[in-house]
Amino acid sequence: LLTDAYTPLDWAIDAEKRRVQELREQLVDHRVTRWDRDALSYGAYSYMPTGSTYKHCKALLRPEPDPLQGPLFFAGEATAPPHQVQCVHGAFATGKDAADRCLHLWNLSRGGGCGGCG
Repeated sequence: LLTDAYTPLDWAIDAEKRRVQELREQLVDHRVTRWDRDALSYGAYSYMPTGSTYKHCKALLRPEPDPLQGPLFFAGEATAPPHQVQCVHGAFATGKDAADRCLHLWNLSRGGGCGGCG
């Protein structure tokens, strides 16, 4: 049984490794932060102060315009919906959303379709 389960699992892991490698080959630039070593944060995290609402999180999601390079999108746990603030999955979800918005604009800039954004 273990041998039978290993083969599909091994295939799935290999497929994911190939997908990550393909994405790395397309990567133009990136930054790695070490927030646990950053003198300005030392492992700080976001939280919603008393009286704050999701409208404050949504305000952080608004992209900053840049006429030369295009908008700057924000993501992270501080921009997540209230049930995801201070959580890794909130940071991941908003990062994915920001990446999707970047890809959408990139596709439009290359004359591609909107992909159903209507």
